[in-house]
Amino acid sequence: MNFSFGPWVLISQRCLLTSPEVEKELDPLSFKLLCFFIDNQGRIIPRQELVEKVWQQSFVDDNAINRAISELRKQLSHPQFKSHIIKTHYRKGYSLTVEVSQSEQKLSTEFGATSSNSEMSEDGQEQLVESLKLAEAEKKHTENELQLNASGLNTTNHASSTTPELSVEEVSVKSKVALHRWVIVALIFVVIILAIKPFWAENDGEFKVSEKPLPTIPLAAKPVERDFSVTSATWNHGGEGNPLVSYDREFFAYSNTYQGVVKTFVKRLSDQAEVALSVPGLEVGGISWQLGQQKLLTLLVNKDRSSCDYVLFDMSTFPDIQPPKTIKSCQALTYGYAHLDEKAENLYYTRVDTGFSGSAIYQYNLKRERENVLLAPSENHYGAMQVQLSPDGKYLAYLWSQVKSSQRVYLINLETRENRLLHEMPLARPHYSLNWFDDGKHLLTAEGDQLVKLNIDTKVIEKIKLPQGLIPFYMAIEYDNQILLSQRDTQKYQLIRGSKLFSHSDITFTNAHESESSDYYPATSKSNEELHYFISKRTGSSQVWRSEKGQLTQITTVKNSVIQPISGLRLSSDNERLIFIQGGDPYLIDLNANQEYAIDELDEFEIIDIAWGNAPHLIYFINVVGDNKQLQLFNLMTRQITLVNNDGAERLYSNGAGDTFYLFDNNLHNIGTGSTIAITIPSDAFVFSDMNEHYFFGSDALSTLYRMSLSNGEVQKVKTPFRQHRFSIIDDNSILFTKRQFKNTSIKRVSWN
Repeated sequence: MNFSFGPWVLISQRCLLTSPEVEKELDPLSFKLLCFFIDNQGRIIPRQELVEKVWQQSFVDDNAINRAISELRKQLSHPQFKSHIIKTHYRKGYSLTVEVSQSEQKLSTEFGATSSNSEMSEDGQEQLVESLKLAEAEKKHTENELQLNASGLNTTNHASSTTPELSVEEVSVKSKVALHRWVIVALIFVVIILAIKPFWAENDGEFKVSEKPLPTIPLAAKPVERDFSVTSATWNHGGEGNPLVSYDREFFAYSNTYQGVVKTFVKRLSDQAEVALSVPGLEVGGISWQLGQQKLLTLLVNKDRSSCDYVLFDMSTFPDIQPPKTIKSCQALTYGYAHLDEKAENLYYTRVDTGFSGSAIYQYNLKRERENVLLAPSENHYGAMQVQLSPDGKYLAYLWSQVKSSQRVYLINLETRENRLLHEMPLARPHYSLNWFDDGKHLLTAEGDQLVKLNIDTKVIEKIKLPQGLIPFYMAIEYDNQILLSQRDTQKYQLIRGSKLFSHSDITFTNAHESESSDYYPATSKSNEELHYFISKRTGSSQVWRSEKGQLTQITTVKNSVIQPISGLRLSSDNERLIFIQGGDPYLIDLNANQEYAIDELDEFEIIDIAWGNAPHLIYFINVVGDNKQLQLFNLMTRQITLVNNDGAERLYSNGAGDTFYLFDNNLHNIGTGSTIAITIPSDAFVFSDMNEHYFFGSDALSTLYRMSLSNGEVQKVKTPFRQHRFSIIDDNSILFTKRQFKNTSIKRVSWN
């Protein structure tokens, strides 16, 4: 029997979720949980009932339940369905938010082929042009939000007694679930358990993927010292990045952002002839070369990011380039890196799905218009950051990162779907440098200023130390001993005060303070408009500075802030304490004593947001446990940590009047009163956001600022003559913006002996 709910049809015989756009095969525990929710639709199910009926035990650790519910939510996420299908009721339990009905949907021969191994043996490689990637990277809250891209643009051998029935002669969902249950379902689950037994282990009553230990990788004794030649490969005005070399070494593409306009250039290497790819009214961002072809896959987006398409430019007629061919539509703020296989049958791409922070990896069959999940999304930030298909199309390599964790290189076998860890890097800032060598047996990535060559069979690595100051952010291989690279720091940030923004009088924008380097991440005082704090690189590394009545003072001497920049400034309502984040860990500054303190009690938490509570000794924070987000309260006086809820809080806000809110499902939740306020600003219009006592403000990370009244939901918007980044509220009509603009940077060609 099949069950239809929300966007999905559950095909019980195959433990398969299907829809016109995508299909997903459920793991046994997710299948059991979903069946139990279907059987008990229309009511709240307490956690203890799940323990007794699904796990069939008297006790299961809370974290195990949280992880299982989070995994089920991931599997039920759908690109066309924005709400959570499983709802959390604080201290009560969980419920299904959609109605369930029987479905007579059958599997067609074509549908069955969609998930076959043969179809999975295609390719996908991509690098998203930095200029088009900024907004998506901001959406994922990357570690140093100001320098994300050199651009503008994650025990039972039998079914429970509540598993949905597989009989075809039922009248209602509940009656069908009961009929012939222990004969048919038991047989199915025996088959499932036997099939997956090598990959699953039982622990504390929870099904868990059997993770292989990190491979023992023979390291080179030390990075090899080489003689290098470093020259500029590009010379245009603007910020240049994301080098892409075609498979036949004929062409070299790269992105360029100048005076707010994003372009992609293609250079013929034999004679250095160069053309700019352009489509009237749209920005062109190069992503990757189609496998084995002279065709460049790009993103076409309009300036407000409301229109987005993957398209192919054919270089076979270079320099006379024909109009591009559209491959697939997309959403500029959520879709990312992509790669097209040699026969143009399958497109592989990353995407940040609604309700998640970590990018997933998908395969899209262009003929059948069906999507398959290769790597599920995650609650933790980053996720899949870069994907690269092997030259033979058999493997998909990708970079994976999360908060307070080292970046890793994984390899997916597209025939078997085995997902294997190849290499774990030292804890450092994430990057997008990953490339295949022509032999299809080696990968090249980077660790800071070192190139790392990986053998996918033996896991032997070789390290090459680059000349001082060269740290790849994006990279492309020209030859075995020659690369093209672009570096991280391609933008400059400046603090701009915007006044009279919504007062129906002349708007003014003035520089808060001049600097040759970058100033960013402002934290204003809501009680003193002449006081604000910010992060600046004016002394060579990121430090916290104070601006009071025009006087600038450096107040920190944070070590190692070049490798691990600081961010996340939060000023307490009494203006006496300041929080900042470095390397994922929070630090406290006593502004009266001018002293910095590590908050040791929070070291082990993967914190993604933090805010002051209604008293100067209370701090709220959101942390990630597995794929579950927790809202917690830390008391600076008692040093106690209290769990507030597991609802999946996404962001935190203090309104300056003693109230703290968290964002969840496009609603602001007052932690103290429990009241909620619906956000009427478009969801893609608060990439950056802040609030005070009267308004909620959101920025689209481009040039539009929105203001929503907390009393009636009325929305106003205003344009700025610059690209926006983080901002902080001064008063109802004044904002301290971070202006971002591209510096003149070039792509470097690096070769060695």
